[in-house]
Order: sequence, then structure tokens, then C-alpha cells
Amino acid sequence: VDIDSESFAPGSIFILRTSPREDACKAIEQLSKPLDLNDSLKSAINELNLLDLNIVLYRCDEEERDDDPDHHGSYNVPNYGTLVYAGLQGQMSSIDDIVRENALGHPMCDNLRDGLWMVNHTVQRLKSYKSTAKLGEILKELFEPLKSIPFFLVPCYFALVISQIYDQCLTQAYTLMSSFVQTGTKFIKDLSLVSLQMCAALKSAPCRYLRLPAQNDKDGTIMDLSMSMAAGLPHFCSGFMRAWGRDTFISLRGLLLVTGRFQDA
Repeated sequence: VDIDSESFAPGSIFILRTSPREDACKAIEQLSKPLDLNDSLKSAINELNLLDLNIVLYRCDEEERDDDPDHHGSYNVPNYGTLVYAGLQGQMSSIDDIVRENALGHPMCDNLRDGLWMVNHTVQRLKSYKSTAKLGEILKELFEPLKSIPFFLVPCYFALVISQIYDQCLTQAYTLMSSFVQTGTKFIKDLSLVSLQMCAALKSAPCRYLRLPAQNDKDGTIMDLSMSMAAGLPHFCSGFMRAWGRDTFISLRGLLLVTGRFQDA
């Protein structure tokens, strides 16, 4: 639209009305709806155990790279740095700050407006693990409308989708823990999440006396994994240093017994 402003006297006011393209309007409408907990999404989340949820929500960069050198680790946001966790918590920590402070100039928002690299990283990471691949495929479908909306709206609707998935995964985690956690206060529930953060199944730190069912590795060989507790993140998260006895046994009661993870303990 061309507007000739020469004929407007000083103090004149322009009133313009714009609207997105039809395909963008449909995409925005689709993204604005509350998450539809259909059978496939419910099934994908309900099938996740606590070790799977460790993958979905957490895993620091060092854990991610230790488990599989082909993984790209935690996402790196230009002009901000590498996110603390490769899982959804890495993004949610920044999203919470952005929403609270209305910080639309945050580097994460800039990155999302520039392209869908973070979106693709999130989807591909989940699809790369056998136990979370189903959820990754569903996320790919949920994020598809982002391709059709104006770029400046992408941060808003990315946050809307990812936060709903995040909340559903937290609900699943509480369901798998003890009644003390399930009926506890928000403070108790928040503390229980440390159990998810610190307990994972890594190739370099298996517990020799507790084996998970054998799994097929990428090259077709059979591998045994088992849960181990990190003595600290990120510096004590892999190899023999991960299960440092003093630190892990101090934490064992709160992270495993109180939360009802008796088999893991």
C-alpha cells in the first residue's frame, strides 16, 4: 500500500488496520488453543518413566555429550550462552524470566525470531532417544504452525506450546513418585524434581548391580544401562566421579527414598 503523505497537514494522524495472511490466522488460531490431550499425546507422556523424564526435562550439556557424542548437547543461544539443561527445563528457566519481566529483547526471543533452530533442536533431540521419540514426533506436529505465523510472534507461541508440554511432563513425574510428593505442597513437589535432575542412565557410569533391560545401541550391539546418581552437576556427572559415594549417599534418602524410588535406591 502506497500512502502519499505530502497532502497531510502537520498534526495529521494515520489510522491503519492490518491483519495476518489467511494461513497465518489459521496457524495462530491453532497455536492459541489449549493443548489437546488426545490419545496419542496422553499415551506418549504416560509411557515415560522417571529416567525418560530425566531426558525430556533435564540433562546438562556434559551428560548429553557423554551419553552420545553425536548429540549436539544443550542448545547455545547466540549472545546469551549455552542453556543449563538440554531438556525442556533449559528453555523454561529463560522463558519464566522473559514472561515475568516482559523481556521481549531477550537473546532467546531474538533467536526464535531469526529462525526455528531451537525448535528443530528440541524435536530432533527427543526423536534421537528411543524412549522419547514418540513425544518428539508429536512436538514436531505441534510446532508445525510456527512456520506460517509472522516471525515476531514465534517466541510467544513457542513458549505457549513448550510450557504446556512441560507442565504435563511434571504431572507425570509426580504421578510416578510417592504419595508424600503427590499430595505435598508446591515446595515439596519442586524439591522432588531434584531427583529427576540428578538421576540418569549414562553409558560411562552404570551401576553394576542394577541393570535396566538390554537395549539395542545404534550399531546393533546389546548394551546394559542402569540408573546412577550424580554427585554434582556439571562437574561430577560422568564416569566414576559421577557416583562419588559420600555425596550420593548423603543425598540418597531425600532423592530416592522420600520420593518412593525404592528400586532405584
